[in-house]
Amino acid sequence: MKKPMEICVFLICLFLIAACASDNATVAVKQKARNAEDRALEAYHRGDMEGAIFLFEQALEQDQSVNNLPGIASDLHNLARCYVNLGHDDNARKVLNEALEINNTIEDKSGIADNYTLLATIHMHHSEYEEALALLDKSYSLYEEDKNRTGMATVLNNMGSIYRKQELYDQSFLPLMMQSACTRKRKTMEGLPLPITTWAICTN
Repeated sequence: MKKPMEICVFLICLFLIAACASDNATVAVKQKARNAEDRALEAYHRGDMEGAIFLFEQALEQDQSVNNLPGIASDLHNLARCYVNLGHDDNARKVLNEALEINNTIEDKSGIADNYTLLATIHMHHSEYEEALALLDKSYSLYEEDKNRTGMATVLNNMGSIYRKQELYDQSFLPLMMQSACTRKRKTMEGLPLPITTWAICTN
């Protein structure tokens, strides 16, 4: 018969083995999600929005199964990007609001700013320029707090685009100059593509 101390050690070992197995399973699921995301990005850049949506939804399902909140927020944002490209703005707003709620929960400033920037793009498509500018102001402040120069440059570019659409050419000049300065200061790593979540769609 085993002594109490031996039983205790045995139970601790079982617990540690189970915990490691659980962690490994979670990591594997997260990796499946990122693999699906990579394939979705390839489809997105080919212009295959339907294929990208299918794969982003697969990534979302995997992330949700392990409650990976950053991954879920990213998947939802990417789905919104696809919807915007297809002109499905109502669907895009819905999933963006879900992403925004998660990013606020995990306090991801750049994630929140990404969501605001894409929401601003939707407003731009409907010529709701004041609403778009208000959201871009929020995005810029959040990117600045997060020292995200790529995001800052994107916001300034979109602001300049709005002013040009309104034929306010004097006002459009400053954001573009500031964008140029942000771009020059931005640190990049050769060979690593910028994530899709960074960029807002801005059509003329």
